[in-house]
Order: sequence, then C-alpha cells, then structure tokens
Amino acid sequence: MHTSFREFASSRIDSALHTISFGERVTDVLVEKQGESEVGIFSFSPAITSPGVTRPYFVGAGILSDLPAHRVYLSDPSLELNDELALAWFAGNREQTTMSNDIQQIIESIISDLGIRHPVFIGTSGGGFAALKHSSLTPGSLAMVVNPQTDLLRYHKQHVARYAKYAWGMTYEKAVDVLGKRIGTQVIEKYSEPLDNTVLWLQNIQDDHHVDVHMKPLLTEVHKMNRVLVRLGRDWGEGHQPAPKETQVSLLESIVNCNGNWSQVWKDDPNFEDPSSVLSRF
Repeated sequence: MHTSFREFASSRIDSALHTISFGERVTDVLVEKQGESEVGIFSFSPAITSPGVTRPYFVGAGILSDLPAHRVYLSDPSLELNDELALAWFAGNREQTTMSNDIQQIIESIISDLGIRHPVFIGTSGGGFAALKHSSLTPGSLAMVVNPQTDLLRYHKQHVARYAKYAWGMTYEKAVDVLGKRIGTQVIEKYSEPLDNTVLWLQNIQDDHHVDVHMKPLLTEVHKMNRVLVRLGRDWGEGHQPAPKETQVSLLESIVNCNGNWSQVWKDDPNFEDPSSVLSRF
C-alpha cells in the first residue's frame, strides 16, 4: 500500500500489485516487469460483463503474457464504488475528480522508473476510450484499441445512467448536461489537434453503434497530420465482438518487435487504412 502518489513515485517499482492512495480512494495497478525491455504495455480494463467479478479488475493477461515487454494492468478506481457499476471509462467520480491526471502521473512515473522508451496503450470498448486518451497525453506512444468509445456520453444510455448515478450521484440528464464541463468525456476534440502519438484501431464493421457514433465522428475530425490507422474486421461476428485473440496477439508481437518504429507495423499489414479511405467505405 502506497500512502500517496508521492510515496509511490519515490519508491522502486517492482513486479507487484501496487495500491496507491489518492485521498479517500485508491488506484490499483498490477506491474509485471520484463527484463531490460524498452517497451511497456499499459492495459485498461473494459466493462465488467460477468456477475460476481471481484475488484480490482485487470484485463489483458491472455494476450500479453508471452510478450517480451513490461506489462502494466490498470483497474478503474470508480468500479470500487458500487458492485452495480461495471463501466466508468477511467474518467473519474465525485471523490476523484482529477482521476485522469492522477492516472497519467502514475503512467509517467512507471515509464521513468522502468526505463520505458516505447509506451503502448491498449484497451477494448471503454478501455479503448482510456487508451486513446492517455496515449494522446504521452508523446511518442502508440495506442492499440478495439471497438473503442470516443464520446462516453453518447454510449448506450443505460451504461451512462449507471455511471452518472453511482460515480457522480446525478441523473442521466444532468450528467449529459454538466459532466462534459467537469471531466474529459470525449477524445474527438483532442484528436482534432496535432498529436505526437500513433493509433492502430481495430473496428468490427458489424458493430453499428461504434462505427456510426464513435469511429466516424473521430475520423471525420482527426487532424490530417495525426497517425490514425484503422483495420476493419468484416468477419469478427455480429455486434460488439472484438478482434480475434490471434489477430490482437499477432499485432502486439509486431508492435513490441518494431522498437518504436510504429510505421513499420502498418506498412507490413495492408489491412490498415487511413481515415479518408475508411470513411469512403461507408
């Protein structure tokens, strides 16, 4: 248990579960160091979809365990507030209004301590939202996201309403009206500005909601200098099905092995397209 972020940042970061206190609440981070690797992968958990799942909730070991890279799994602190809360986008709550900044501080401290030169952020769905956000805040990084949300207030009403109720103590209507002014609820505006990161986006084209409400708006607004490449999945299954495990593992192997030369990854994979090409298909 680290009694404060300052205490965490000043200590040696070992392979362990680190519980970091931020006021009355804590943030849990599971670190698995991997030798002298210069690549570090930060995995953000998506929504909890099975009953009885305990917190902290870490996701990603199934695709990361064999990779020669440092692995950092992050659990969303807001999920500790109520067992009914399954998705909170790492966006904060009424007791942790600066959560995004707090998590970014943790990330930067780990990058520095482990000597990570090539940070990678991964996430699916709601975890993809967090990966897009924190990659945008980390120059030179790469985000690999699968069916991500880009505007949490435009996600399905029942999920937003539950987040509003348990994380902020407010109604859905009030959340839509005020949360955008309090915390970062969308990443579209951020990606409309020039950024020094790379995004590899895996999108199931049978997931109509995420294609129409989340992918298209960001690709329409993305700055022309930004490196956002999309791979469309045509046979991944109906609805919100993610890219197959083998597809994700193969891509991550290329990411880890390219030594930060991110462009080599999509140049070696003809399935990746630029935003204008993707938008022309719809």
